[in-house]
Amino acid sequence: MIWVAVHLFGPADDRWLRFVLDTGTPMTTIDTGIVDSVGYGAHMVTRRSRAVGVGGTESGYLLPISRIDAMGSSVSGLEVSCTELPTWMGGDGLVGMDLLRGHVLVLDCTHGVLRID
Repeated sequence: MIWVAVHLFGPADDRWLRFVLDTGTPMTTIDTGIVDSVGYGAHMVTRRSRAVGVGGTESGYLLPISRIDAMGSSVSGLEVSCTELPTWMGGDGLVGMDLLRGHVLVLDCTHGVLRID
């Protein structure tokens, strides 16, 4: 797995988190406990969602986040998927293609660099 440091900003707090880079995920996904902890609430949900993955079908919801920073890029107003992620994953979320689309992904294993240009 490729781990990414992510800085999530919410209405009440901000947190540094650990996400997995997942090019097979169309939408960035964040664990529901994390979004709750930075101040997002049920009144901010835009709609319910269902995601099909390796572990089966997961129910969740979509909501716009104020800001997320990852791999040298900052995005405001991104709508993310929120669901209860399995504890075995060991992370707080998944960086999906919505954060990567339109950018060049640089993965330099020799120098330990991961960024989007």
